[in-house]
Amino acid sequence: MGHIFSLLFKNYLTKYKSVYMKILMIGWGFPPNIEGGLDTHCYELSKAIVKKGHEVHLALPSFNNPDKNVDKIKIRAIRTPKYRSSLRTILRYNKNIFKELVNETFDIIHTHDWFGTLAAFKIREVNKTPWVLTLHSFEYMRACGSGNKEIEQIENFGIKYCDRIIAVSNLVKKEIENRYGLGKKIDVIYNAAGPKLKAYPEAIRRKYNLKNEFIILSVSRLTHQKGIEYLLYAAKDVLKKFPDTKFIIVGKGYLLGSLKKFVRNIGISKSVIFTGFVPESEIPSYYKAADIFVMPSVYEPFGISALEAMSYGCPVIATENAGVCEKLKNGKDIVEVKPKDSKSICKAIIMLLKKKKLRKGIGENGMKSSKKTYSWKIAAKQTLDVYSQLTKNV
Repeated sequence: MGHIFSLLFKNYLTKYKSVYMKILMIGWGFPPNIEGGLDTHCYELSKAIVKKGHEVHLALPSFNNPDKNVDKIKIRAIRTPKYRSSLRTILRYNKNIFKELVNETFDIIHTHDWFGTLAAFKIREVNKTPWVLTLHSFEYMRACGSGNKEIEQIENFGIKYCDRIIAVSNLVKKEIENRYGLGKKIDVIYNAAGPKLKAYPEAIRRKYNLKNEFIILSVSRLTHQKGIEYLLYAAKDVLKKFPDTKFIIVGKGYLLGSLKKFVRNIGISKSVIFTGFVPESEIPSYYKAADIFVMPSVYEPFGISALEAMSYGCPVIATENAGVCEKLKNGKDIVEVKPKDSKSICKAIIMLLKKKKLRKGIGENGMKSSKKTYSWKIAAKQTLDVYSQLTKNV
């Protein structure tokens, strides 16, 4: 009788395995300790998957641990010393993920870029757990050229040995196909903006003593990849026609000192505000206060900040190679410019400042189209479909 029950129970689990899954998501940052779009993606995707009735264990280094479960996501704080070398820190993080979680059973392991690659590979080898890798970017894109060779090796290893790849845009998918020839292994699942939070645009104007000045906003890490220097060089010519315009640059990064020096050298320091780090809860107020949002990235596999700006009705100018542009109409939902082209950025900003009706229309259309096209609910469903296909083959 016990044998028959065991067989029936096994058949039940096989039949309904796709109904409930226990997922190990390996992340890095978590609100409020967010460094970029990857961290936002991990949080929002985990939250959306949990809402669909699944169990998500989100591994984070202990120094980014929120100290409690959030939105029913099970936070797994992994003991991680913080070394001067980020590479060494992440290698130890992976070692400790394996050590602390290898004896637990998961239906799926889901990693992002190169952060959890080595841990996922080792856990998969022991437990035969299917491994999904989401690629948000490439090391050469982040470095704007030749990147860290060890990071590139780990990145290549993950792409080669994972069971399935999710690309955050067709741009990323094509790059994987061109470099690795793995087209059949790739699904494209787009990012989305997070939920709208309360915004207080008046508070931003009061903080910086702004009255009727135009505000041009950019929110990003201050790295070569993000191309902020091209926006600042464009600002010099914009200010000739609209001298009261203020350029607000939100974010931190290794280029902050160089960019401050740059604006002094070109004589526009009084018109540029560098905020440094701003908590996630305050950023919506900047989006709502801005007249135009600019994303001047050299490489931008997606661009969540552009979607966030759109969700507050702010018209967006973005480089034409950004993944976020793939589903939006240039000139209607968004204004596209050429990468590394200050003149193109300047022309687009001046056009929108001159034409209030166009500026308002692009803001409204962008808000509607982005909301309809990109959502975490859609991303979660598509990601779960990928999981289900893999678990059927186990």
